[in-house]
Amino acid sequence: MAAKLINCTKEKQHWVICFLWAEGVPRAQIHLHMCAQYGDKVLSRRIVYEWIEMFENGRTSVTDAEHSRCPATATTTRNEERTLELIRENRRITVEEVAGRLNVSVGSAYSLIHDSLKFSKVGA
Repeated sequence: MAAKLINCTKEKQHWVICFLWAEGVPRAQIHLHMCAQYGDKVLSRRIVYEWIEMFENGRTSVTDAEHSRCPATATTTRNEERTLELIRENRRITVEEVAGRLNVSVGSAYSLIHDSLKFSKVGA
């Protein structure tokens, strides 16, 4: 009996998908083979099927495409300026109040105040 490959990267699994697909192995069989080999470290059936579809559509690379995180829509220069104005108007304004005035999430307001503008809470 073959030993299971428990320390296998996603990229290596993509290679296996590519190889088995090129050999003409059906989708369901590809996932079953991988489940038997990788156990609980296997890619999900949906991911396996997505990679097969990408190979069918002409993809040749097995590496994940470089992409950035979700675009920042709340931490814009305009929102930084508005946040600074709000703080200058009322130095006791809360993060929640800034979020409400700018119509952004509390996390985005916190990021604007602490990360972008470098403000911090000062105790008396």
